[in-house]
Amino acid sequence: MLEDGRGSFWFSCSQGLFRVSQDDLTALADGRRKAVWSEASGVKDGLRTTAFGAGLQPNACRTADGKLLFCSLKGLVVVDPERLFKSTHVPPVYIEHVRFDRRGVPVDRPAVFPPSSGELKIEYTALGLRAPDRIRFRHRLEGFDADWVEAGTRRFAHYASLPAGSYRFRVMACNEDGGWNEAGAAFSFTLTPYFYRRGWFYAVCVFVLAGVTVAGHKVRVARLKASERELKRRVDEALAKVKVLRGLLPVCASCKKVRDDKGYWNQIETYLHEHSDTQISHGICPDCVRKLYPEYADAILRGESTAQETTAETPRRD
Repeated sequence: MLEDGRGSFWFSCSQGLFRVSQDDLTALADGRRKAVWSEASGVKDGLRTTAFGAGLQPNACRTADGKLLFCSLKGLVVVDPERLFKSTHVPPVYIEHVRFDRRGVPVDRPAVFPPSSGELKIEYTALGLRAPDRIRFRHRLEGFDADWVEAGTRRFAHYASLPAGSYRFRVMACNEDGGWNEAGAAFSFTLTPYFYRRGWFYAVCVFVLAGVTVAGHKVRVARLKASERELKRRVDEALAKVKVLRGLLPVCASCKKVRDDKGYWNQIETYLHEHSDTQISHGICPDCVRKLYPEYADAILRGESTAQETTAETPRRD
């Protein structure tokens, strides 16, 4: 490795002779670049071979007048940095072909693509007669790529599964001496979305959902009101029955039957059972016992009195 004093490093190896910019190396070391491009010299540039010497002996040196000497397997290679010049001609860039979903489209005007899988291939080129195989490219799809893509000597860009939206593809070219054509070439296009990904479709969905929600709420409120009316009706009926028991009951003075709301005479037990939760049990009062069973009245009444006293005196068990 030798430094030429003009801002470049020269490397010789078994693959040829390479020149790298010192600024590019510094930018790579500082993290401002992701890669470094080296300029290769081969047989087309006057070398007899691309295989340079290796081993323990020095393979290269710099002379006092600034020339660089490198040992190759077919002789000594002399590089004079003073006689090297940079080309000021930047190569013009052209977009040759555009294929969207494998169908060719015109490149001279913006395009509008229908909803599809979003597969895009763009082929581009640059004119350079001095060293066309050393022209480098960088491209960027605005709206998709976050930064420029260093494509090297590759002359096409491929994108798959592009989402719907508006895009602009830009490509720039660089000559063999690092001169960039920053104007480059561009191609704009729009990929339309499917109908279910459009804004109006989401608005319709929101509107329908809101309508269904409002309708469901109204139906629920109507059902609740109907249930409330039914409950009120039942409560009114129950209160009416309770009021009947609290009001005046027509009772027969002879048989003690009760006349209901429909005019029928029923036993008082039946009436109370139908109009209340009262449970009816039967017994005979002392007056009726003496009236119906005079010969047994004293014994029966005495037995009831004794039973009541016995019940009252029995101790409570917890």
